[in-house]
Amino acid sequence: MKKTLTIGALAFLGLSSCVKSSSPAMADLRALDKEGSKKELVDRLGLVPPSERDDEWFDIAQRGSAAYLKEVKVEEGRGETALGEAEALLEKFPKLGTSQQFMAARLELGIRAFKNSYGSYRHAGGPNPWVAKQVEFIEKDTVTKDGPSRLAKEVVLGRLIPITAYPLFLVATKRDEAAACADPTFTPVFVASITDGAWLEESQKLLSGPCAAKKADLKAAFKVAERTTEEKRGLCKVLATEADMKADCDSVKAPY
Repeated sequence: MKKTLTIGALAFLGLSSCVKSSSPAMADLRALDKEGSKKELVDRLGLVPPSERDDEWFDIAQRGSAAYLKEVKVEEGRGETALGEAEALLEKFPKLGTSQQFMAARLELGIRAFKNSYGSYRHAGGPNPWVAKQVEFIEKDTVTKDGPSRLAKEVVLGRLIPITAYPLFLVATKRDEAAACADPTFTPVFVASITDGAWLEESQKLLSGPCAAKKADLKAAFKVAERTTEEKRGLCKVLATEADMKADCDSVKAPY
């Protein structure tokens, strides 16, 4: 009899685990998920106790939060205010950081917001605080693999000189060195790190490993008609030992 009761209890527990949460808060989320305000949905996510935040809750949370971020308007001069909406959700519900759907929407909002906030920062001399904010933003996202590249391509390049995007290139290399080195978005950034010399040591290390193929880009950059003598000398710091570049590098040596 005791054994029968035990088996029955286990069966009941197994069936109970398959039953959807019947709490009023979850019922409201289901209704809002089907048809309702996404703002109201995200505002109600926290009303479900942590112990009841099951797979169904997470599915609704990531779907609703992503939809809400797409609706967030980036008003003139208030880009970071809009971005704060995504950061608040991520801070309150850290598991959203594992959702490709949510993080993709966060990146799209970030691109819009950083474009909007460009004029709110100074961009002369020293490390660029606007780019630093983007680095901080994308370092929180380990799900969207092309995040650093998209920020560089769609936000930074075209507004600032290529070298400014180097910190985003470094984030990309930490995730996948080979992919970052092969990404054409970062080619002008890498070339600038050699001609400018600001990140020379970091680029030299990469040239001896995963970015070895970038030497071809550096050689092509040397041949560009608009390239200054000083820039060519910078390139020769890493190309002078290449047999096919010896004569070119000798021609731009500084006079003694």
